[in-house]
Amino acid sequence: MEARSSWSKRLRNFASDAGVLNHAFLQSVQKVDPARRALIIRWAQQDYFTSRDFPCILGILISQISSPQVRHPLVVNLWEEHGEGDPAKAHFTLYCNMLESMGLESSIEQGIAYKSTKEFIERQEAVAHQNLLAGLGAFCYGNEYLAEMEFDPIEEAVRQEFAGVDCSFFIANREVDGKHTLQTEDVIDVLARTDDDLSDVQRGAAVALQARVAFYDSLLG
Repeated sequence: MEARSSWSKRLRNFASDAGVLNHAFLQSVQKVDPARRALIIRWAQQDYFTSRDFPCILGILISQISSPQVRHPLVVNLWEEHGEGDPAKAHFTLYCNMLESMGLESSIEQGIAYKSTKEFIERQEAVAHQNLLAGLGAFCYGNEYLAEMEFDPIEEAVRQEFAGVDCSFFIANREVDGKHTLQTEDVIDVLARTDDDLSDVQRGAAVALQARVAFYDSLLG
């Protein structure tokens, strides 16, 4: 089977070149423009749903790994997502705090998820149910690996458009996402035994990356 150093680099490059990091949405929020504030609000209201449901994908993956040692890094990831036992530090709580500091409602009753937002989560959950390695690929390369590179321009735009905004959500993610990528790759390295297994990982990554591009497409209208 392909060596860890080889497939890891190849799949990271695959994710980087999938059309997310150079998406027109991320380019738009980096421009000082009268329309930028409304664009950021649209992102914030929709990413609410992805932030809320993100830990559910982890739960699906964890439930399919019988070895406590192998699933441990994902359990730690989920624990960190939930504030290491402190609800006030859970990443979704931090997200809601950010919304409120932007003057936006943080209750689900106040917003409606776009079709592409629902599909971004639902497609990843479906692929995780269908094939563990594909689910790990979606989780790792469609989420954790890209998160910091995606969030940096968004965070900067949020700070510029909303004075005094609480950016603890971005800070918390920046502290752990690089580590989470490596940990998920550790799990993949144990479970993938053949090149076909690695093909499943890439297939799942492609599903998540395509859904993420569609999510950003919808934000542009």
